[in-house]
Amino acid sequence: MKKEKPRFDIVAVRKKTGQLYVMELKKGTGALYGTSGMHDHVDSFEHTIRENKEAESSFIEEIEYILMQKQIMGLIDKRVKISHDEVQFAFVYSFSDNHRSTRKLEKAEVEYLSKQEIKGIKIADYPIIYLRPDEYTLKCS
Repeated sequence: MKKEKPRFDIVAVRKKTGQLYVMELKKGTGALYGTSGMHDHVDSFEHTIRENKEAESSFIEEIEYILMQKQIMGLIDKRVKISHDEVQFAFVYSFSDNHRSTRKLEKAEVEYLSKQEIKGIKIADYPIIYLRPDEYTLKCS
């Protein structure tokens, strides 16, 4: 299915390798399924950036420009560089609360879902970064 307007929650550059990632943030198990679920976001990535090298190249150029602006403003270290010509995709999963038993159940559900293949997409093919609620606070400006 063609996605005309993909949107991604997070764009990041891995410091050590210069690898550019687009990441989708998911909080709680309700965010895993259906429209805007994990499979839907991978499908969006695969049918836009991954399949269209011109779109991927344009996306990388745009992010390099934004990175340069942030470096000029002193917000990002000038040594951070995008050094790969292929964008990667990953998930960031935030547990709904910090109780160990709840985190264990949620992680089991994420791992179960990641093993399912829907329309040829397996979440297990993409990294999942797990966050506890007390580790990070995402602020919107």
